[in-house]
Amino acid sequence: MSDSIPNAFADIPVRNPQYLTMREPNELVEIHTGVFHIKLSNSTYKCDGRIYYKWFPYCRIAFEGNILESANLFFLAVDANDIELHIGDICIGKGTILATRSNSSYISGTSDKITMGDSSIPVNDIYFPVINLREYHGTSIREVNQNGAYKGRLSFEDHEFIVSLDKPPSSQKITASLIANGGFIDTYMGRISKKKGAMTSDSVSTVFKCLNRLLFFLNGFRSGTPFLLGVHNEKVVWREYKSITADSYQFVPSWSNVLFLGNLSTIWSKMRELWNNADSRDVLNTSIYWYNQVNYNSAGLEGSIILAQTALELLYNWVIVEKRKMVIGSDALNLNASNKIRLLLSIMNISPELPMQFKELKKLSVIDAPEAFVFIRNALVHGNEEKRKKLLEISVNALLEASHLATWYIELSILNILGYSGKYNNRASGFLSHTQGQLVPWINDPQNLQENKLLV
Repeated sequence: MSDSIPNAFADIPVRNPQYLTMREPNELVEIHTGVFHIKLSNSTYKCDGRIYYKWFPYCRIAFEGNILESANLFFLAVDANDIELHIGDICIGKGTILATRSNSSYISGTSDKITMGDSSIPVNDIYFPVINLREYHGTSIREVNQNGAYKGRLSFEDHEFIVSLDKPPSSQKITASLIANGGFIDTYMGRISKKKGAMTSDSVSTVFKCLNRLLFFLNGFRSGTPFLLGVHNEKVVWREYKSITADSYQFVPSWSNVLFLGNLSTIWSKMRELWNNADSRDVLNTSIYWYNQVNYNSAGLEGSIILAQTALELLYNWVIVEKRKMVIGSDALNLNASNKIRLLLSIMNISPELPMQFKELKKLSVIDAPEAFVFIRNALVHGNEEKRKKLLEISVNALLEASHLATWYIELSILNILGYSGKYNNRASGFLSHTQGQLVPWINDPQNLQENKLLV
């Protein structure tokens, strides 16, 4: 790759090349156009059409076309739940035929994974577009053969891998188009390389699962990496396309919405360490999933409050009971919900008092913030006459504040578990877009720094 620039910019890394770029939100990504074959049992059907990636009603691989020979399309539609898709003699993936048309040779279907090329071939680097990751400043990068630089790289590094996520110079225009249109577009180009040796798709599959879950938490809603491109000596050797679960873009609050994030490599290393244990992996998976559901308001306001309580119960049990053994035996089971939350808060150096920002919650006859949240949650889930009357007296704004309060507790708990020591956007003190942020509460206390006082 030719690159000739003044010495002033020579040490600034070049932005990851855009091996795959969407021009606008929700643009179909072509995988193959022309002839492919559908194989079912001992029969093979030649089809002229296309295989592509579509975004609605969910992110998936689709195929469609016309069978070029006489075929029993009714048989295909009824029985083709596990077909093979071939280009020439090479199987590129499996799929399901979803529809045929009467008096027509047209078929359409879907596949969970398509591989173009041999993904078992080791490569130096794997590039991957990241869908719908919000805009961060990061560290400096530059364009090839251009003067100047901009803050556009997020970096993650551990003992085995180096990961970089680079946004393009047009990131503000991309974000504006997402806000206007919703849906999906690649906002970053990622690159993963191994410190020693080469990689195959299978050898890094667990690493990508861990990375995606961390990006879900960073983003505040589910982003995704649906395309992997194996690159060796700057040549694309294979391409892999996968159906994913991701959320249509919309601005939602996030702890990470600050000008400059802190020790991302530290939380990445901790995430990888915890990911190697089945129990801690399950806790991270589940708590981040519930965090995304609550933060994105997928279950509605009332549902979000109920899910938030479930997430806090999980975190309490894992951290307080199982890891730190602060409460054991029947006491762990009999402790009421508000006291469980108070224990979590005490470890993180968070006051149980209601933040001034939550004015509607302050109108309730409660002693502190955990009791206010649990009071509202109980009114929602307990359907007796007394609870229903209390629920009618609770304003929508109070419900909204309760949801924000619990989400704040969840994200701080996860940040603490991951050893984060940088700044975050505190939704309990008037949540704004891209603020300077403030240090996480366990860092504000010198004693916490001295004792490295983290949840696990």
